[in-house]
Amino acid sequence: MSDLKFIFCTNFYDNVSNGPAKFARIITKFGGENVLIITEDAIFNSNSIRSVPRPATWAKTSLLTQGYRNLAFAQGLSHLPLVGKEPIVFNNIINTFMVRSRFTNPIIGFINDDNNLPSRLSGQYSLASMQRRILGKMERAAAKRVDGVVVNSRYLAEKVTREYELSPDKVHLLYKGTNLKDINFRPRTPSSSGPINILFVKSDFRRGGLLELMEAIRFIDRVVHLHVIGPTQKAIEVATGRLVKSIENLNVHCHGKQPPEFVNARLMKTDIACLPSHFEALGVFNMEAMAHGVPVVTSGVGGIPEVTDGGKNCWEVDPSDPYSIAEGITATWTRRDETMIKVSNARDYITAHFSEDHAFRRLEEIIQLVKSNVRFE
Repeated sequence: MSDLKFIFCTNFYDNVSNGPAKFARIITKFGGENVLIITEDAIFNSNSIRSVPRPATWAKTSLLTQGYRNLAFAQGLSHLPLVGKEPIVFNNIINTFMVRSRFTNPIIGFINDDNNLPSRLSGQYSLASMQRRILGKMERAAAKRVDGVVVNSRYLAEKVTREYELSPDKVHLLYKGTNLKDINFRPRTPSSSGPINILFVKSDFRRGGLLELMEAIRFIDRVVHLHVIGPTQKAIEVATGRLVKSIENLNVHCHGKQPPEFVNARLMKTDIACLPSHFEALGVFNMEAMAHGVPVVTSGVGGIPEVTDGGKNCWEVDPSDPYSIAEGITATWTRRDETMIKVSNARDYITAHFSEDHAFRRLEEIIQLVKSNVRFE
C-alpha cells in the first residue's frame, strides 16, 4: 500500500449487488486508512467511511436524483477538514458538477458504461431514452470539467473520447478486478447427459440477452435449469409473457438482486455461465465465471473481447441468433477438450489482467498522473 491519500465518492457501498459498490469495497480493502469513502449507502459512519443523505424516494427514478446527489456530495465534502489538496474520485462522473465548482482539488470521474452515449440512443424515442439523452449531455459536460476520466475498457475509452470530444490523454483505462484469492478454481465442463445448470447475471436482462437465451434453450435436447440473478421475477414475467411456459425443457429460477457472496456460491454449482449481451462495456460476470473455472458462453460485443482475449477463452455467439447461442452452449460438452483449454486459458488471462490488487494499483497510477498535471490556484 502506498502513501497516496484520496477521497472516493460512490452512490453505493453497503449495497454490494452492483459494480460500483464492489469497486468501492476493493478501494477500502487495499487503500486502508489512506482512503476516505463518501457514500449515501453506509450503515454507519467511521474514520474511513462518511455518509451523505440519500435521494428522496420520489426522486429515485427521475433526473432530480442527479441534482440531489450533486448537492449532497458537495455539502458532505465541505464539512470535511480536507488536508492539502487530496484528489477526489467519483464512481459516477455526473455527481462532480457542484464539487468541481466549489473545490480546486484534482477531480476524477468514472464513466462505467455506454448507456448515455449518443450512438447507443440513436433511433430511440421513448421517455427513458429522452432521459438518457439528458444524462448523456450531463455526462459529456462533466467529462470536460473534471481533470481525469476513468473508463473500464478500451472499447469504452474510444467511444467516450470520440463522442464526447475529449483529449485522449484525459481518458484513462482501468479494468475492474475480481477477487481471485478467495475463489477456488475448479475447471469443469457439463456432463454429456442429464439436466444442466446455466447461470445468467445481469440486472438489465434485455441488454444482456436473456430473452434470446431462453429461446435458445428450445434447441437444446436436455432439461435446463436457468438461474437468473439481477432482475426481479415480476420483471421477467412481464417481459416474457408466455415464453417461459412454451419452452418445455426450461426451468427458470429467479433470485433477484444478490450480493457477491451469493453469486460466488451459485457459480460453484453452475455448469455454464451464459451472457449473450447485445451491449456491454466490459462484462464483469464473464470475468467472475472464468475465475471459478466455469465455461463461458457470451457474445463478442463492446468490451467483452477484452475479457475473453478476443473470444479465445469462451464460446462466442451471435446474441441476436438463438440457434447460435444454443450451439455455443452445446459445445461446452460436445467439444469437451476445447472447452477445458478455454477454461484453463481464461483463468490465466483473468489472473494476469483483472485481479483486485492490479485494479487498485492502476487507480493509484491514474490519480498520481492526474495530480501531477493539475496546477493549483
